[in-house]
Amino acid sequence: MWGIIAITQQGLALAKKLKVQFPDSVIYTLGKWHDEECTPIEPDLSTFTAQLFDRHKTLVYIMATGIVVRSIARHLVGKTVDPAVVVLDEKGQFAISLLSGHLGGANAVATEIAGSIGGTAVITTASDVQGMPSVDMIAQKHQLIIQSMHDAKTLTAMTVNGQKVGWRNDSLLTLPACYPTLNKAEADGLVVVSSRTNLAEKVPFAQLIPQNIIVGVGCKRGIPGQRIIDFVTEQLQLN
Repeated sequence: MWGIIAITQQGLALAKKLKVQFPDSVIYTLGKWHDEECTPIEPDLSTFTAQLFDRHKTLVYIMATGIVVRSIARHLVGKTVDPAVVVLDEKGQFAISLLSGHLGGANAVATEIAGSIGGTAVITTASDVQGMPSVDMIAQKHQLIIQSMHDAKTLTAMTVNGQKVGWRNDSLLTLPACYPTLNKAEADGLVVVSSRTNLAEKVPFAQLIPQNIIVGVGCKRGIPGQRIIDFVTEQLQLN
């Protein structure tokens, strides 16, 4: 469910047009403009943004980019938890992917909105501009967990900068090779799909963890939950 935020009458008209295309959306506007289709912004946009961040994973602002930057700045936590933020001008000419382009899906939302209203999607993430896969996009697409965002950014940067990044899938999942399959001598870095905790590579690497391990356990009545968690954790570590 998207949150669509507009603070002018022209922006509100575009917000209502978007809601027709995306009916699950909720429109927010200033108290002086709001009607039965909208929720009022109180007491001001910057303060109200905290509620928007709690309520929605995708936020579409119809206003100047500068206003949006100032409103969201103090609420940002990190790219793994921040919502997708897309900014539209009042005429719907441009849909700008401003925040969480990959993991949050803002790039896809901007593209979808632009296609629906005849605008242009503005995407600035380097990997997308160069037509290369980023580690976080691969993780999102295949429901893999990123073991380290720092490593993921390092490997994506290596790809963008023309270094040889290889792909290795140690899991039982059937996945497309998102990067070339290189031998160890060729690779400057690796993206490794694996559930193991003891990976050690001679080159920089990013680990993507598949969600394909299912644990079941039986117990007698009265066994503390933490004892079960500790037991399962120990067995995973042993294996």
